Amino acid sequence: MARFVRSTAGAIVFLLIGLGMVAGAVGALVAYLPDGDRDLRAYELATPCPAVPIEPADCLWKQEFTVTEVDDPRGRGKRPYTVLTDAAGHRWRSTFGNPGPVWGELAKGDRVTGTVWRGTLTEISEGDASQRTGQVPADMRARSAVLTLILLPSGLILAIVCAWRVARRRASPTLTPGQSATFWLSFGLLMAGLISPVPAALLPYDGEFEHAEFTALIWLPIAGFMAVLARLHTIRARGGRPVT
Repeated sequence: MARFVRSTAGAIVFLLIGLGMVAGAVGALVAYLPDGDRDLRAYELATPCPAVPIEPADCLWKQEFTVTEVDDPRGRGKRPYTVLTDAAGHRWRSTFGNPGPVWGELAKGDRVTGTVWRGTLTEISEGDASQRTGQVPADMRARSAVLTLILLPSGLILAIVCAWRVARRRASPTLTPGQSATFWLSFGLLMAGLISPVPAALLPYDGEFEHAEFTALIWLPIAGFMAVLARLHTIRARGGRPVT
């Protein structure tokens, strides 16, 4: 890959990729930051249904369910889930971000009360405890922030180093130590961004923004460590002389 970016054509290709990543991150922010929580606000403002809804409705309908399956596949990289059965025999599968106050206490055969909104099971309760399912409307502002964390730093650095390479291609037929380190740093940051949401999802969190915060807290030290390694590699490759 580094050999490819050494050429003008390769540098231009990766420059366009970097700019595309930046554009994707900015596009997500522009699309979702102003009103990315519209569905979530609609759900939180919804009122109880006056009667059993025949079709998916914007009101909240509560009904009884029997727990027919409870599984915790988090060790297999998936979310914990339940399968509930209503009085008509229909099965409702729901995932959860964390064990919470309800899911962690469920066993097969338990009776729970479920909240249905727009034809989707959004919350379950048992006794005085309640817990939202993974099907509750998402706060897309937080998700766009995570996407930006994944794409923007790596894409911006990739675009900069490729533009740097195009501008300096005649002065140096090969990648300079700084260019090489910066090029690989951009890919390291992309990998860090892709990996960070996974352990963050295993931590107990109450909402999308809290998950985004956990993701950033995991990503920051990894990114800092990679930046230090890239800098040290550059200095070492130049014989110990600091490089600007």
